[in-house]
Amino acid sequence: MIRYFISKALPRYRFIKPRMVIGIPSTITEVERRAVEECAYKAGAREVAVIPESLAAAIGADIPINEPAGHMICDIGGGTTEISVISLGDMVVSNAIRTAGDDFDEAIIKYVRSELNLIIGGGAAERLKIEIGNAFPDKNIEKVEIKGTDASTGLPKRLEIDSEQIREALKIPVFKIVDEIKSILAVTPPELAADIVENGIVMTGGASLLKGFHKLISKETGVSAILAPSPIDCVALGAGKYFENTKGIENTRIIYNNLNG
Repeated sequence: MIRYFISKALPRYRFIKPRMVIGIPSTITEVERRAVEECAYKAGAREVAVIPESLAAAIGADIPINEPAGHMICDIGGGTTEISVISLGDMVVSNAIRTAGDDFDEAIIKYVRSELNLIIGGGAAERLKIEIGNAFPDKNIEKVEIKGTDASTGLPKRLEIDSEQIREALKIPVFKIVDEIKSILAVTPPELAADIVENGIVMTGGASLLKGFHKLISKETGVSAILAPSPIDCVALGAGKYFENTKGIENTRIIYNNLNG
């Protein structure tokens, strides 16, 4: 997979040894971290650095992480959600859970099967999530038609589903993320918690675009949640910015000095 992405970015990569930054969950083990680095080197990289995804997301969202103030980042990707409190260029509190955008799709598939007796695929579930998915009650109820297989007869079937049903389907994975944010806030040092109340919770990652998700987090935590500009690209942009400012590093520890200065 790494070779494929290198070939897309550098068609003549066989003659060029690229420098790479790879975002990893903060909860990754040392063995797993070394395995990621080894894969990158075997794929043809000449220099590899790994960086926690939430730190990369914070950099990509232009959060001034070198300040002594506390900042909370919630990066909701496809497979994992990483929530971190960052201050002075490092993560003070951090955790990653395996609940994210893919679980949203799976929850929709299960709901449609159990409540509507219809079998749909991952593509249809993702379309529902994007078109009418929501995490917070809305006065406007949206409806779309879905097509699938009748679970009883095995025959093709179409029916209508609305945004309230999708919100119900997403409750379990959505509130798992909300509960984890609450847990991180509960163990955050008081002086940094006060900064987070002032600065808000910055949301990144594709699944953070779920309609009304930031409103739900704000309501449940009492802290304003803010969607970062270009949330889907924050980790990639942050990783690139990180490497631009750490040229010549000889190891893969987090060395992040003078990025904002």
